[in-house]
Amino acid sequence: MKILHNKTILIGREPGNNRLMLAIKAADGIKVATIGGAGSVPNSVSRCIPVNNMAHCKLDIDATGNIRLTNMKEENVTYVGNNEVMSKNVRENSTISLGRDKFPIGISEILKASKAMFEKVVTPPEPSQSEVYSITHLEKVWNEYQSRLKQIEKEQKRTNIIKSLYLPFSMIGSFVGIIAPSIGLPKESTFIFIGLGACAMFYGFYKTITDKSSTKKEEIKDWLIDNYTCPNPGCKHFVGFQPFRILKQNKNCPYCKGKFKTE
Repeated sequence: MKILHNKTILIGREPGNNRLMLAIKAADGIKVATIGGAGSVPNSVSRCIPVNNMAHCKLDIDATGNIRLTNMKEENVTYVGNNEVMSKNVRENSTISLGRDKFPIGISEILKASKAMFEKVVTPPEPSQSEVYSITHLEKVWNEYQSRLKQIEKEQKRTNIIKSLYLPFSMIGSFVGIIAPSIGLPKESTFIFIGLGACAMFYGFYKTITDKSSTKKEEIKDWLIDNYTCPNPGCKHFVGFQPFRILKQNKNCPYCKGKFKTE
């Protein structure tokens, strides 16, 4: 256990394979381990992407061995026993459940797999000097992600404008409809303006209820995670939310250390 003192263990779903993934940032890089078979972890468990410090939850182990469980995002769901928690001290014999589907995992199992990362060094096969992986295709992936993201943001901006105007328009329409007779307008105008105000209000509510921009953003983010990956067939890890120009400068994968080329 001492080997894990002052360490943080990121816990989440492995992108692509849907296994439970553990990640620890160490002096020599990011150490990763998986638990279970492919497809064993439900989608309600958030992905673990250590290069971006993203995960479902984490375990912080202090210098005396105390263990603190913390959700990485407010919308994540984590249980200790039957109680939903955001942050809580846990013991080595505790069992936690992740996501709405309550995927169960014992703290002892997490600690055992985490200790193995340090006690038995497992290094992904390094490519030989002649093995260099082209990342040219990733430029197209990143550009498509940016293009689709901008389109979603444009749609969101238009929707926000409509949502900001519907209430004033509905109030103005209703007000004019009410005072129409007193300013000499035909009686029918009352129903017309009140009707227009009601239409504006219902349309605003409709746009608010049917606004899927947040969902679309999550979908495009998932698409990037599945496609913006290391070209090494033995790795295939997501390389992070870094622009392609930065990826070119890094010149290798943060996981398998495979070398990249762009020509």
